[in-house]
Amino acid sequence: MLLAATLAAQLLAAACEYPDKDSKVLVAQPPNLSESFLKKEKPKGETLVNVGLDSQGKVVTTKIAKSSGNATVDQAALEAARASTYAPATRNCADVPGNYLFRVQVSPEP
Repeated sequence: MLLAATLAAQLLAAACEYPDKDSKVLVAQPPNLSESFLKKEKPKGETLVNVGLDSQGKVVTTKIAKSSGNATVDQAALEAARASTYAPATRNCADVPGNYLFRVQVSPEP
């Protein structure tokens, strides 16, 4: 029975082009930062958001992995990460829960 299960898994893996893939963003939403905020505050830096995904690619958790140092930018990054759409990770051609590191970079306009 174990041999049959192993053979079935190998056939399934051979049937898909890439049996193991990491989660990826399909449509990244931009952070909602107003022009007046950007002109007044002139924020700069990078926010990284760790996005936990279920096996369908739906967002189940978000957490700041690296702060930009500006709470407004970080909050906008969290909201953008939640509003984005993702593809789940795959292992042996099956969709599985995974994580994606969502990145928001802001810099002041010259």
